[in-house]
Amino acid sequence: MRFYEEVLGRLHDLWAQIDPAPPDLADRTAFAFDFTTAHDEIARAVRHPRVVGARGDAEARLITFTGARLTIVLSLTVKPGGMARLDGWIIPASAHLVELRTAQSVQRTSSDGNGRFSFPAVDHAVAQLAVRIEGASAVTTPAIEL
Repeated sequence: MRFYEEVLGRLHDLWAQIDPAPPDLADRTAFAFDFTTAHDEIARAVRHPRVVGARGDAEARLITFTGARLTIVLSLTVKPGGMARLDGWIIPASAHLVELRTAQSVQRTSSDGNGRFSFPAVDHAVAQLAVRIEGASAVTTPAIEL
């Protein structure tokens, strides 16, 4: 074994002990690439604040994604029993097919003319949202934990 191979091997072992990769990293990476085509635009997350609901104790998470063609604002609210509700808005407001994809399922809905859409019952999972724009490539969010 060459000297640098031994040093790199020891460095690998050291980092594996002090800062190991998350156990689901490979699955998350494969999930993100499975649903994204080379033509999709990947929107980037710009905000992740947590807010407390004005009408109750429910905690909501606001996530904003922005891309070259549109912005997607998501509000994720945990419901009693562990399910969640996902409400979203597309800016500029327009009607599009919207897909919520997890490793187990794909849910579809459409945004209305005001850009509003919702998924009333979603499981906690790693998911991606894709907005299908007629005649153009989709705008896809990075994988997020619901």
